[in-house]
Amino acid sequence: MKVISFLLAVAISFQSSTLQLRIGSIVPREDIAEFSTSSLILHNGDLKPSIMKVIDNVSYRIAYDERSRRIVQISTFDEDFQTADGVHTGSYVEVRREQIIPTESSDILGLRTSDGWHTVLGTDFEIIVERNGVDTRVRLCEDWRVRSARRGINRLFANTRTIIVRVERFSRIRE
Repeated sequence: MKVISFLLAVAISFQSSTLQLRIGSIVPREDIAEFSTSSLILHNGDLKPSIMKVIDNVSYRIAYDERSRRIVQISTFDEDFQTADGVHTGSYVEVRREQIIPTESSDILGLRTSDGWHTVLGTDFEIIVERNGVDTRVRLCEDWRVRSARRGINRLFANTRTIIVRVERFSRIRE
């Protein structure tokens, strides 16, 4: 039993050391064969193949270019993930209007942390806003268009300069 535990620990440490978690890094073929999952719709609306991989006890969804195998987007919703700023899934952040960006994939990006992660404040053009200690799910638009979502964001800021929004996950994207 001890031998099996040792071999498993060695395999896990080897697994996490082969993939560099950076935009532009190449996904090893072995990881594609072992960890492939469904395609991922990127924030710009493109559809790319992806893998799910646990690195340092945090689960990541990694989208890559099929031909070059270069990483184009990294996402995580893992509760154990935390940015250098101390922000994690479920944290609340104060944002200004210009920091909320609706995307072609219907995600809502928020502020960028000091270590380069974009907060993802919502999906399906919905965000959770905290007002007076109460969470309220806000639908930014009904027609699934970025332009309409921007109008919904403008309505949110009609009487205020900032709002407090819950972070749903994090993404690193190719800029």
